[in-house]
Amino acid sequence: MSPILQVFGRLHPLLLHLPIGLLFGALLLELLTSMGMLQRRAFALYLWGAALSACLTASAGWVLGHEEGYDAATLERHEQLGIALAALALVAALLHDPSGRSRLRLGLARACLLASCAFLLPAGHLGSTLTHGDDWLDGPRPRALEVVPVTAQVSGDMAATVGAPDSAAPSPVAQPETYAEVVAPIFAERCARCHGAKKHKGGLRLDSPAGLLAGGEDGPVLVPGDVAASPLLLRARLPLEHEDHMPPEGKPQPTAAELAALESWVAAGAPFGSASRAAPAAAPIAEATPVDAPTKTEGAKAHAEAANVQRVAALAALDAAFVHHEPVQAGANGLVLDVAAVAPSFGDAELERLVVPLAADVVELVLARSAVDDAALSSIARFPALVRLDLRATQVTDAGLAALAGHATLAELVLAQTKLSDASVDVLLGLPQLAKVALWNSGVSPAGLARLRARAGLVVNAGDEPPAEPLESEGELAFSSERALPGAELVPESLRPINATCPVSGSPVNPKYAVLHEGRVIGFCCPNCPKEFWTDPAKFAAKLP
Repeated sequence: MSPILQVFGRLHPLLLHLPIGLLFGALLLELLTSMGMLQRRAFALYLWGAALSACLTASAGWVLGHEEGYDAATLERHEQLGIALAALALVAALLHDPSGRSRLRLGLARACLLASCAFLLPAGHLGSTLTHGDDWLDGPRPRALEVVPVTAQVSGDMAATVGAPDSAAPSPVAQPETYAEVVAPIFAERCARCHGAKKHKGGLRLDSPAGLLAGGEDGPVLVPGDVAASPLLLRARLPLEHEDHMPPEGKPQPTAAELAALESWVAAGAPFGSASRAAPAAAPIAEATPVDAPTKTEGAKAHAEAANVQRVAALAALDAAFVHHEPVQAGANGLVLDVAAVAPSFGDAELERLVVPLAADVVELVLARSAVDDAALSSIARFPALVRLDLRATQVTDAGLAALAGHATLAELVLAQTKLSDASVDVLLGLPQLAKVALWNSGVSPAGLARLRARAGLVVNAGDEPPAEPLESEGELAFSSERALPGAELVPESLRPINATCPVSGSPVNPKYAVLHEGRVIGFCCPNCPKEFWTDPAKFAAKLP
């Protein structure tokens, strides 16, 4: 199809409101004309405007219908009604008798006008069905989205609850179908108007598992297990004003919780059926047999899937709370967390809600200037991979630090501006991997610092040591010769200064800055020195040859 025709077709949504208003207006004016309140000749011109706008709109709609992505049956009925409507409006304009003498023509014109207005209702309804879905007339139906953390319980050594390694696994609770109860409603509410049963732009349908897996004209939209490689989620995360953002600007946008739920579902492998349920508790195994192996394998897979879902949801919660997180290195699960952006409002409750679910992955935790206190350290002590902890300018005391006693991996502690005393020295000395500790303005006495420094390999930064002597310093600049600056030899002999050093500053002369005084060329180092020279030339005479 010609590009010009395609542009014309896309004018259909703009044009369609014109005949709607004009035709219903024509019906009202016909009523007023029949009551003698309006001249029939004036009404004829208005009726022709309504009929022509209807024909123009129907033509644009017919062209637009040649684009892909619309339900064929609904589109056909919409086109038929639109063409019939335009034809009736045109017939009404043709039959209209401005003189009003022919009652037959007048009656037929009125009937056609009334029929065209009647056709507007089903044609408009089918049009809204094509663009907004068949539930458009139902109105908005608010739906509360609740993402239920997925837990899994399996037999043997794998019995655990993700995010709570030291607690007993709870009794299994029946979870809703993640796809059916959470994911499908999001697609239905946010995407189905353009990618549903009635309309599938770009050949994409998001109203069924088959459609989600098939993708569209540009290829797959989901990569199960890989959020970063799923175009559907990448487009949803683009800035709203970006041309590739979906849903388009002006359409209802998914909430942060809905995006987190979709990402969790994709990260778990995008399961559509029973695989999206939490794994039920496995029955006790009387004796290991080959038959039992699949059961344990399925349980481990369900457990890993649940852990992945919860991890992605926990990271999304950090994003929503403006807590910075990044991997320690590419491809690793280890995390660096920093609450600097929200430190004043980040306390013990926020730590439990946002950080503890990721306890197994936290390698570096920065809580500097936050509102956490001693209670937080009881939870942090259970972080099995923690290497660096920054508690600078918090309310931590000796009692809280005691919870970290014997931590197996902690190698660096920042405890500056806290409220400690020498009672914490033994705790610090009892950390087997501790290699560096910052204690300035922490309350630890010089004697306590000396005990810590007596431990081989432990670097103690307390701000009490004198500054180191400089290894080397640059002396005063001194010129090694009276040689003129490079380029002086290019100046004609008659214009060369008689002096090699500036009489004002004593610096080498720059030939660019020279003046003629008493028949002699005098050079200066910069444009400011001649000004000072002219104020009292006799003052500098002794410095000239």
